[in-house]
This record gives sequence, C-alpha cells and structure tokens, in this order.
Amino acid sequence: MSKYSPEAITTLLAIKECGARLKETQKELEVLQAQRIELIKKAVDMGISQSEVSRALGISRARVNEIILGKKKK
Repeated sequence: MSKYSPEAITTLLAIKECGARLKETQKELEVLQAQRIELIKKAVDMGISQSEVSRALGISRARVNEIILGKKKK
C-alpha cells in the first residue's frame, strides 16, 4: 500500500507531465528564436534597414544589431 493518497499520486504525475510539456515547449521556443534570428538577418541582407526591422518587431535598433552580430541577450 502506498504511503501517498491517490490524489497526491495524481498530483505528482501531473507535475511530471507539466515538466515534460515544459521541456518540449522550451525546445520549440529555441527553434522559433533561431528562425527569428535568421529572418532578421535575411531582412537586413535584403536591404531592409535595422530601424525598420526594429520598429516592426518592437525591439531596439541596438538589439537588432546585437542579433545580426550574433551577440547573446544580456
């Protein structure tokens, strides 16, 4: 017989499932971030100004420049 109630066991299983889903979501986020970086670089290579890219994304021009240069976000 388990020392935990069925509700406690269900809760632990739910925590485990949430962790697994979070890990998968994190992987998807990393893929999307990499795609975003490549698209930003492509846009600038195509002649779209860093200012226009920054306005479209709602991020600073300095951040766009960091992305282009491959610097990590602080």
